Amino acid sequence: MHDPGAVRWHRSLSVRMFALAAGVLVLALSGAIALTLGVGGRRATEAARRAAERAASVQVAFQRQGLAQLELIAQVFADNPANVAYVVQSRDSGDDGSLLDFLADRREALGFDFAIVLDPAGVVVTRTDNPAARGRDLSRQPLVATALESYHAAGFWADDGRLYRVAVTPLEVGYTPEGFLVVGFALDDRFATELRQASDAQVVVLAGEPPDLVVAASTMTPEAGAALISVLEGRRAASPPATSWTEGPFEVDLAAERFGASIVPLGDPANPAGFIASLAAIAPELRPFRSIGRSLLLGGIAALALAAAGLLHFTRRMLAPLAERSAAARRASQGEYDLVVATGREDEVGALARAFDRLLSDLRERRDTEDYLSQLARTLPAEPAATPSGSSSQQTQVKGSDISSPPLSARSPALSGGQPVVGSVLGERFEILSVLGAGGMGVVYKAFDRSLGEVVALKTVKSADGDDGWLQRLKDEIRLARKVTHPNVLRTYEFTEADGLAFITMEYVRGVTLRYLLSRSGRLPYSAGLRLARDLCRGLEAAHAVGVLHRDIKPENLLIEHSGNAKLMDFGLARPVLRLEPGHTAAGEVLGTPDYFAPEQLRGEEATVRSDLYSSGVVLYEIFTAQRPFPERTTNERMLAKLRDDPTPPSLHWQRIPPELERLVLKCLARDPSQRYASASELLVDLEPLRA
Repeated sequence: MHDPGAVRWHRSLSVRMFALAAGVLVLALSGAIALTLGVGGRRATEAARRAAERAASVQVAFQRQGLAQLELIAQVFADNPANVAYVVQSRDSGDDGSLLDFLADRREALGFDFAIVLDPAGVVVTRTDNPAARGRDLSRQPLVATALESYHAAGFWADDGRLYRVAVTPLEVGYTPEGFLVVGFALDDRFATELRQASDAQVVVLAGEPPDLVVAASTMTPEAGAALISVLEGRRAASPPATSWTEGPFEVDLAAERFGASIVPLGDPANPAGFIASLAAIAPELRPFRSIGRSLLLGGIAALALAAAGLLHFTRRMLAPLAERSAAARRASQGEYDLVVATGREDEVGALARAFDRLLSDLRERRDTEDYLSQLARTLPAEPAATPSGSSSQQTQVKGSDISSPPLSARSPALSGGQPVVGSVLGERFEILSVLGAGGMGVVYKAFDRSLGEVVALKTVKSADGDDGWLQRLKDEIRLARKVTHPNVLRTYEFTEADGLAFITMEYVRGVTLRYLLSRSGRLPYSAGLRLARDLCRGLEAAHAVGVLHRDIKPENLLIEHSGNAKLMDFGLARPVLRLEPGHTAAGEVLGTPDYFAPEQLRGEEATVRSDLYSSGVVLYEIFTAQRPFPERTTNERMLAKLRDDPTPPSLHWQRIPPELERLVLKCLARDPSQRYASASELLVDLEPLRA
């Protein structure tokens, strides 16, 4: 039965994911269209500018060809003595009508648009396109002036807002110039149309110079010509003095359309008679890109419409496992940890499922550990109560509990038989509340630290007979142990001497050792054992990370709190992993517990990280089998077996041990250190996948 809230969440997320995917698709489509049009616009503009530039080049060539043609026409006319004689005779007789008729006949034969006859001083004798111009002095017209000096000239002529392409040649009788003939073509709309056909661009012919430009011929509307003049005058005004305003192609908006434009001066660039503007429209260049954009839009809309149903179905199907995980999470929050989660997928959903499965496994392990400890709690020994001597006259609050402490004047003797007496105060600071236990190095007490205002564990330290350096070594070890701060490590506070007694103060934790659990119940439950194994590795990992070896890992040194959390304790034999100082371990000296020693330690070699991992392997062996790896009866026999034999496989003691766990334990117990795990972190990586 599905949770209605989960279904609503599932549908809502499905719709949101569908909307997100559709939005991404629309954005991608819009981006593609925008990119196409943007790139297309730039390329179309560049293409139009290049087209205008090419058109200008074509027009320059066209002009040169036209000038050469005019020069040839003028030369053909002037080389005919009969033509020259008739012109001179008509001029001298003043018969302008006959001369105009003669020139009209020659225009039909040779193909020029107009002709002007000048006397030797450059004064108009007659002009076919304007007979009233007779007597006009043109000697200062640039082309006429050039011809008066060098006899021949060709170029462009601006006159009364019109432009002409002309050639000037002398009319000679013998070697004496009797005048000059000017023949030319008018640069009119017909001329502009020819240029457009030759260059495939719009053409505007302009006469004069800014600010007196006028349109002489054009293939565009008068409004476009006027707008072009306005733009060109603006370019000229904005152009630096050293830069020509006609340089390079540019873009211009004319008659609601954008063009690439190029300007070519006619005649001398320094003193042109006019200009020809070539304009290539950008819209035709952009048209293919707009067509692509429309195709993308239509295709994208069609694809989105076709994919909508499939995409929505896909998102719902993809999110179905998440809905299942959500329902499982709600059940787990209500205390149902024995859920089966499918973890076979290799995608992110599968990773989430595996993480959730690990979380459930951790919760099961915690629950099983707490249940296990609760069952054992009925047989756990009560912590010894404080038995202060004398009457209690003051109360000291310690973490919510009333702890009786006698006045200083009523204290019992501090030491008895070399050990503190319950109820006494060491160094006027540590009030001894009870005895927690005893070990090879000394007795552990529960004490109240009046300076810190909290309960601590106080461990007395026995001196090493005949070893004057033991105290300094112990202080060195305590300094190392204080570096280790981790939830799975019992904190060591300080080394103190008071009332002739040396002792170590440590964090006080209410709990039992792993040895006590093993002695009471034998092999631990698999889930509880896994949790303790990981806690042990995490604590060891923290110690090794700051350069500290433990060197005495055993069940007695693993303390389990009532919550199930395990703390590695008693770093009294710890020493640095690197930079070992000489003299810390005398030849043949045995530190620690032989049953948990690594083979190399038994051979008198220095302990290493891998030695701690060997000892951890022995502890793991006991956790899951309640036996030791070497079943020999005496300590010496076990030590010899450890040096020459492989350990007994854990499966002989627990047939249902997972093969991965057995391989892990045996790898820790390899005789050759190089065959063991290189670090506690590496061991923890192999422990993590194991689940109850």
